[in-house]
Amino acid sequence: LPTERCIKEACELDLRPGVLDKFLYVNAERLFFSPRKPPH
Repeated sequence: LPTERCIKEACELDLRPGVLDKFLYVNAERLFFSPRKPPH
């Protein structure tokens, strides 16, 4: 799925201020830059 499409469609959502930021940036930061927890 192209990144451009994801961003375009996310920006078209009717979200409260701050929600899009959390959805795109905070989740991505947590996914890519947080320490990984070993599976149990």
